[in-house]
Amino acid sequence: MHTLYTFLETIPDNLYFWGGRTAYDAKIASCTLTHGYAYYCKDLFFYREFFHMLGAFFVFGIYFLIEKYGNKKIANWLAVLFTLYMLFQELYLQQRFEGQMLWKAFADLAVWLFPFWVSVFFREIKEHPSFKKRHTELVTFVRANIASLSATAVDYVILIISHSFFHLRLPGAITIGVIADGITFFSIAHGWAFGPTGRTVGSEGIRYFPVWLGCLALNAFGTIYLSQFLTPYFIARVTTSLLVFFVWNYPLYRFWVFAKKEKVIGE
Repeated sequence: MHTLYTFLETIPDNLYFWGGRTAYDAKIASCTLTHGYAYYCKDLFFYREFFHMLGAFFVFGIYFLIEKYGNKKIANWLAVLFTLYMLFQELYLQQRFEGQMLWKAFADLAVWLFPFWVSVFFREIKEHPSFKKRHTELVTFVRANIASLSATAVDYVILIISHSFFHLRLPGAITIGVIADGITFFSIAHGWAFGPTGRTVGSEGIRYFPVWLGCLALNAFGTIYLSQFLTPYFIARVTTSLLVFFVWNYPLYRFWVFAKKEKVIGE
């Protein structure tokens, strides 16, 4: 058992990219002289944690296979035993016999256990009806953000070119940018970000226009106001855009402009 543990523990040492075990031991010696005993240099620290993460995914793979083709209770008990063993190893064995620092122990535990247990809990809750509903809402929110980021990128490029290169005054540059933003967002949001609504493009456009006008006003006046406190103006523009999206745009787009049309009985 001790031989197996030693073999597994020294896999990263033997696979060290810059010369195998010999180069790894030399690096450890150099780090010890520079930083003190059991203190890894930054590159070695991330190198070890990378292998720990691979190990975490390997353990989850075993858990998944046992759960799928064996017994779920056995898989869960093995997951608990694995967690207890990792706590014992990092907080006792490594501390007593290897002189490992406590911060390194907690870093190792986070890398080993966090992705593993997140994966386990995700598999448990993803079939729950409330999770499926929230998952659908999350997908919509992410898609809306992608559409918004794409539109905002167009907005910012036009803003910077108009204001910085063509020296257009800030209100005019903001207006042109927001117009391009609005057209881009509507093009992406219609039918993709919020899914089919059962309405025509014209019907959605009629709802979209007043919300977009409000967005235009809030962005223009908000940026001008915040630019008095935040410099350069680009920071004020980004801050205003984020506030307008979360407080004004997304709620109205999600629950009014692109809300699904309710079916009338008898249609």
